[in-house]
Amino acid sequence: MGIGDSRGGLHIDLENPNVLAGSEITGLVHVVVKETTPAHSLELLLKGKEITRWTSGSGKNKTHHYGNRKFLRWEIPLFVFSEGCLKPGHYNFPFAIYVPGSLPGSFSFARNATAQIIYKLGARVIGEGAGIPKTTIPLIISQTTYAVDSPANLQKTARMSTWCCLGQGEANIKAETDKLTYVIGETAATVMTAVNQGSELACTGFRASLIRTIVMRDDLNRTRVDSSVISTADLPHPIPAHHPTPVTQSLVLPITSDGYQTNTVQGQLIKCKYEIKCETLVDGCCMCCGDIPAVEKHVVICPSSIPKMAPPPLPDEWKALIRT
Repeated sequence: MGIGDSRGGLHIDLENPNVLAGSEITGLVHVVVKETTPAHSLELLLKGKEITRWTSGSGKNKTHHYGNRKFLRWEIPLFVFSEGCLKPGHYNFPFAIYVPGSLPGSFSFARNATAQIIYKLGARVIGEGAGIPKTTIPLIISQTTYAVDSPANLQKTARMSTWCCLGQGEANIKAETDKLTYVIGETAATVMTAVNQGSELACTGFRASLIRTIVMRDDLNRTRVDSSVISTADLPHPIPAHHPTPVTQSLVLPITSDGYQTNTVQGQLIKCKYEIKCETLVDGCCMCCGDIPAVEKHVVICPSSIPKMAPPPLPDEWKALIRT
């Protein structure tokens, strides 16, 4: 935010500071001039960058990882001052900037590592000796283009075993979800069918989980993976061993957030993906050498509503009418 000096200041007033990729950023640049100052033009600057930070190892083997990728820098001429100067007064300059639909969405994660995708919009007066400070405000951009390759339903046959790796037959699960894209606050309707006829082990119920995986890269192309279970839903439903018929149950999974702005995103240094894992819970299954009847379906998670940002403070002695 330009506070202004003896010559004046700048203020950006956006119609909406929360923007969908593939749409327009619209607003006004307000310019206050207190004394005549040299000025060639007024320019907008749209910037986007990715930041990653984490630490691996310990002691003498501790390594600090840094990633910084500036993927967007647009310098956009807004107005040319034909007289080569700005005279005292208050000026309003409307603008509209198209945001490509291919841009990654804003992103913020900070638990044991940092991963951010940040956008900023600035304005500045160009001209030797102009003397009017530039101003910069943050933007939140929501990604709208996703590539998800996931079939409508998934099926898996798991080879069961218990301790000492004793074979216990096979169990089968088939699962489907009601859609591929969800917003925070919705629920996912899952339908699971368990076939336990060929298994020596009983099933105790069904479980659905929302799993988030964040893959970060640093400037040396080294990677870190952070995987978390965001929400789960269990349905107790015993199925005996060698049960002769398939058992189908529905389970509702809440689509929630853990407080971070981590929607599905595909950047250059940061990739965040989600999957819904559907499984049958097996009594006595050995995880070290056996398998579990479970399938994972990739889904897209979008924000239910983009958080509103507080407007920046106005420059001193500001008189322009700001839209609300």
